[in-house]
Amino acid sequence: MNTIGRRSIQEHLLFWVQLSIMFLMIGAFVLVLVVSPEGTPRRGRYLGLILSLLVLVAAAFALGRLGRYHLSVVATVGVSVLGVWGSLLLDPAIGTSDFVPLVYVTISVMLSSILLPMAITVVLAVAQYIGLVVIVAHVPASSIINWPSFLCYILIVSVLSIAVNYVLKQQMEQLQENSIRDHLTGLFNRRYFDETLDNKLLRGIRTEYTVGLILVDVDNFKSYNDRFGHAAGDLVLQSIANFLFEQVHMADIVCRFGGDEFAVILLGATHESLADVAESLRSKVKELDIRYSGKSVGPCTISQGLALFPEHGSTREGLLATADASLFKAKQSGKDRVVM
Repeated sequence: MNTIGRRSIQEHLLFWVQLSIMFLMIGAFVLVLVVSPEGTPRRGRYLGLILSLLVLVAAAFALGRLGRYHLSVVATVGVSVLGVWGSLLLDPAIGTSDFVPLVYVTISVMLSSILLPMAITVVLAVAQYIGLVVIVAHVPASSIINWPSFLCYILIVSVLSIAVNYVLKQQMEQLQENSIRDHLTGLFNRRYFDETLDNKLLRGIRTEYTVGLILVDVDNFKSYNDRFGHAAGDLVLQSIANFLFEQVHMADIVCRFGGDEFAVILLGATHESLADVAESLRSKVKELDIRYSGKSVGPCTISQGLALFPEHGSTREGLLATADASLFKAKQSGKDRVVM
């Protein structure tokens, strides 16, 4: 899955959630000032709680801007938890004559189901629900308020929030996966290649490590379509894609660059290791036995153009231009060869 794209969406969502909470807290602060009588202990306690929550959500917002995503999420969900249970501790009316503020425990479950893993959300929901049951069982208001309906409402809303957001997360992840995968070969596509190479080069600039790039072109690919049909051509691409994926290390990245071209990103490569990998691919691809309708389509060969960051370029465009020029030279020189 495209981790970069997924995190970007999550960070964008978190930003708007935090901004909404800030406005809600400010609105609640103004409401307490207007509604609660001046000089009463309840007014002071609520204003103090709201100000504390505002400080916490501001800290969560700052953590998000600093790239501390997980801490920012925990602090954001913590605001919703502390808001409800803090009001329970500060306001003696809650649990004795008023259950309404406790309904807001569902907000923390909703936020957690959106921003945190499902396991954490379930634990949070169960813990809070147990807390509500304990409160209801030990307060005087349980004899005058329809507490079974209250608890059923909390349970239903919590379960629905978890279930709905789980389904939405799964669908979003599937859409993201489809957007970065080539439908024919199953490899990452050009979009993923561009994003990933940019990211690796930026990291390479900061940490001074190298990035190798291999552009792979299937020699005489049109002949497979002409002799056996497009289905056979698709089979050739799928077979070579599987071959490339199996030959590289887990830390390296193989993408379908477009048409009959593939791209391989090798992290921490040297001149020697980059050339060795390319030469190994060139020699081993000839051993593939690709059969269509029971007939061999013949031995396959590939031409490859190599480039190494930072020597051959410090940007994606520069590195690609060098690799593409090397690939063109390999094709012009007779194909089935490696050029750096």
